[in-house]
Amino acid sequence: MNLNNLASSATRKSWLHHPVIGDPSWDAFERESELPLFKGSSPLEWPVNGFLFLDPQSQLWHAYLSQYPRGYWGSPGDTRLLREDASGEWRDLGTVLAGAPDTFDAVGGVAGLTVDPSLVFENGVYHLVYGWAAPDNGSGGLAYARGMRPEGPFERAPEPLHLDLEQPLLLDRYQRCYAPTLLRRERDWLLLCMMSTPQNLGGTWALCAMTALSPEGPYSPPTLLLSPQSATHHPPLLEFYPAFVVGGKVHAFASSVAANRSYQAHFAADLEQAHRPEMWRLEQGGSLWHDTLHPSEAAGIWGQTLAGQVSSDGHLRVLAFSKSDDDLGTVHLANRRWDQPHREAFVLSAPNADSHALLRSAYTSFDLTINGQARGEWSLSWGCTGPLGPDRNSADARPHPTMRHSSFELHSSGRVSRWDAQGMRHQIGQTAQPLTLPLSQGKRTKSSRQSKQRAQIIIAHQRFQPLTTLRNT
Repeated sequence: MNLNNLASSATRKSWLHHPVIGDPSWDAFERESELPLFKGSSPLEWPVNGFLFLDPQSQLWHAYLSQYPRGYWGSPGDTRLLREDASGEWRDLGTVLAGAPDTFDAVGGVAGLTVDPSLVFENGVYHLVYGWAAPDNGSGGLAYARGMRPEGPFERAPEPLHLDLEQPLLLDRYQRCYAPTLLRRERDWLLLCMMSTPQNLGGTWALCAMTALSPEGPYSPPTLLLSPQSATHHPPLLEFYPAFVVGGKVHAFASSVAANRSYQAHFAADLEQAHRPEMWRLEQGGSLWHDTLHPSEAAGIWGQTLAGQVSSDGHLRVLAFSKSDDDLGTVHLANRRWDQPHREAFVLSAPNADSHALLRSAYTSFDLTINGQARGEWSLSWGCTGPLGPDRNSADARPHPTMRHSSFELHSSGRVSRWDAQGMRHQIGQTAQPLTLPLSQGKRTKSSRQSKQRAQIIIAHQRFQPLTTLRNT
């Protein structure tokens, strides 16, 4: 194993993995098709959350998609079902769960949202728990339905499992429960769900647990498991849903809600102890997913996170949700071996904002050979002494612009710049032509004899005009 190869998956911990700044990823997921499995359309443009279910009776895969209007509010959202047949073809079975004007989700005869489902089969019954909200978002929570087939029809319980208007604030901020995962345990039922601020207006998010002796409830009050305020390390800000069980452990993936949502965190706990906050551990922070440049994945991960299940042959199959370049939600299928999560080269994605791959070690001198591909603008920065962090502590955060302060930068245009302590850029050199990747086959980017006063950079077969020597001034 060549540990001098910093692109190798063996060096993952040599790089910073940050929910906002950037996340170089070695994930081994392969898209099952370049085209999306499903794409939203008016008036429900954003099918951005979902649940992947392998029916234990038919052994057929089912994809339950949460259909939201663009912006999440304005039209009643519902749940749509796609099913894969034995030949591998997917069939759209249409809406399987929807609000009604005479149910608890309605206001003034207008139905609300019935979305974010999860499903468990036991003793001939398909138990379904979902999130609901009034059409004006004035109230919401969790609810239960049951059916005799995975495609329904589902009979909705007349009263919700959880109503946020009756929920006291936890930590002076958490009230709305949504995005549930229903799990069967040895002696009871466990609900893992997201919890957010009143009316789910965001700002901070948590994973909580509720338990009951039967799937239709009643459930215990929510207990906070993971949040930015918890004792367990929890990189802010993350959204979960759904979770899945493998070998007696429940695994919960979560996506960053920064501008680039490529960062994924993987938490896990023993299923029978998963109602206890102290039992949860961060298995891996980052490097779980990479975006592509296909127009159907223009926004990167969108909505919640990867909805997965592990099949009997040991593959983790997931639904991944994005938005196209015309702002319509898209659903994609991908898979990888559960026990082989990484490949040998990393990808750095930047669908919505700048993204940085940062080495966690400093070098007084180095030789760097770059062998890869880049689409769009890129730069190599060194001698960086500026602050490191996001521009805000909220959704859609981006790397802070002061990160560029006090550094040198080699740009794909061939420009060489020095950023001063005030964040002003000064061009100090230019290659004879733009730089393209890969810089391989003997082409070497080299920086050596670097000190506080002087650094030299040489690019084989390229020539700086007019400077080849860079000085800190």
